[in-house]
Amino acid sequence: MKRRYIIGIILTVLFLFIASGCAPKIDATNNETFKASLEKVRQSLPESERTKLDDAIKYQAAMYAKDNVGTLIAVGAAALLTNGNNDTVNDVADIKAREFLMMFDGKTGKEIIKEYEAQKDKPLF
Repeated sequence: MKRRYIIGIILTVLFLFIASGCAPKIDATNNETFKASLEKVRQSLPESERTKLDDAIKYQAAMYAKDNVGTLIAVGAAALLTNGNNDTVNDVADIKAREFLMMFDGKTGKEIIKEYEAQKDKPLF
């Protein structure tokens, strides 16, 4: 009897462990994989959670812009002055875009929403 109980607990824990790893995650390897994986993550969520995910990503974009406003303005101004023909400016813009995408890399929709729920009351500006 005791053995069955222990085996039951082990199987339950194993099942929960496996089931928790099945949710799709964001792949921020590049823009294309980010977009494709984001769509998979969105589709895996109930309809009511999809809006929260969208809000979470918009919120994180605003927070990222706020935290990097100086760099983003400098990159934008330099791009305008050089008509986008400056490799250094383009590299910095690519790095900043990559940094933003990497904030979501490896996370599930529920994880992104949970982080948003914890932060959303902080003022953006």
